[in-house]
Amino acid sequence: MKYLKFFYLILTFFSITSLSSADTAGHRGNITALLHKGNTVISAGEDGFIVIWNVSQRAALSRFQLTTYRIQSVVSHPQKDEICIIESGGLNNYRISVWNYPLRRKLFSVFSAEPVGFINYSAGGNFIIASGLNGSTLSLLDSVTGHIISTAEIPAGNVSFAMTGRSERNMLIYQSEHDEYPERAGYTGKILYYDIVSHEVTGSFPAPGNLSNPVIFGNNRFLAGVNSDGLLLVDAASGDIFDAVANTERNALLCQTDDGFYCLRQRGTSATFNQYSVDRNARLVSRQQLSLSLDSAGSVSAIAHNGSVVFASSQGNILFLDRQNRIIEANHQFQTLITEIAAGEQNIAFLTENGDLSFIPVDYRLIQRSPSFTMTQKKDYTKITPVSVSGEDRFILWQSESTGNAPQLLEANHQTEQRDLPSCAVVLHCCQYLC
Repeated sequence: MKYLKFFYLILTFFSITSLSSADTAGHRGNITALLHKGNTVISAGEDGFIVIWNVSQRAALSRFQLTTYRIQSVVSHPQKDEICIIESGGLNNYRISVWNYPLRRKLFSVFSAEPVGFINYSAGGNFIIASGLNGSTLSLLDSVTGHIISTAEIPAGNVSFAMTGRSERNMLIYQSEHDEYPERAGYTGKILYYDIVSHEVTGSFPAPGNLSNPVIFGNNRFLAGVNSDGLLLVDAASGDIFDAVANTERNALLCQTDDGFYCLRQRGTSATFNQYSVDRNARLVSRQQLSLSLDSAGSVSAIAHNGSVVFASSQGNILFLDRQNRIIEANHQFQTLITEIAAGEQNIAFLTENGDLSFIPVDYRLIQRSPSFTMTQKKDYTKITPVSVSGEDRFILWQSESTGNAPQLLEANHQTEQRDLPSCAVVLHCCQYLC
């Protein structure tokens, strides 16, 4: 046992030195959401990781994995160092999870068989607003336990924005689509006002439908979003359109500021960045317009503002504007982590967070003679179980989160030779190994 522990230590050493290479980005794949809190930016991505960035240093501080699934959305508790995320694991597999991110501790997770489209904390952080949870139009969850407090009794429809007032008694809801027949042509959305205590809809107004990236500002008077008609400024109290900027692409990104919002429009490697406010006549005013060159940074997938503006690159990087209004990338230097280890008689197998599989001989003298290792991509698997067959090291590669991928039986000395096993075989082999 001491001998085995020794080689686990050697493997850990290699995982942070010669076996690992620095990442070229903070995330592997697209960044799906950004939070800007003071001097800290939190990014979440398709890889299931979050990265904590320091704004003044323009550098990454830490990175860790919250889930093996895609993180679809993230919101921040208004008073605590907690975040709520939507995990998307594919058909009939979704979760709402809450984390204390400084402690890297999950507080709770709620499963949903139906897609969850929107989450937000109430103004005081006492509950979480969620749309689509197990097919419900809108649910309120206790932010400490995750238990469902109530289900909002509102008309069926796709909720893409909801928020409460400071008292957490009333809620403003925007439905981008609803089941009622539109009262006016083009008004296929709806703005609702809901009394949480009495469970009653106190106001209902037709509004423009399918607004993407909706933001609310101006003491909750104005709602802005983009649909096929362009960038729209909507009266949050009546649903009427105050103003519009035509020819604004549907992929435009909006981000709320103190007295207005930012709008980023992208065309290829170039982008136009506007800061909008509203004048006394309820018309949109562009206070600032910048032409940005994205070049090798890739397209921008999210933006966030809190005294400064940050951009999320689809390539997994965080971007800033320098004093000359040029796009610059944040610094990062992460090592590839080993997430799963299994020890045989002669070899140790391991999986990395990238899904790479490799083997290390137990005899460290062989490592010294051949410092290079063959890495095989097995990104759809997360677990390895050793199985001794006729004195040879074999390993069962399997997936703990999904049964969609058939387990594989691998030989350490013949990494390319593999064959699929039925799921029952893995259960049998694992039971034999553990016993």
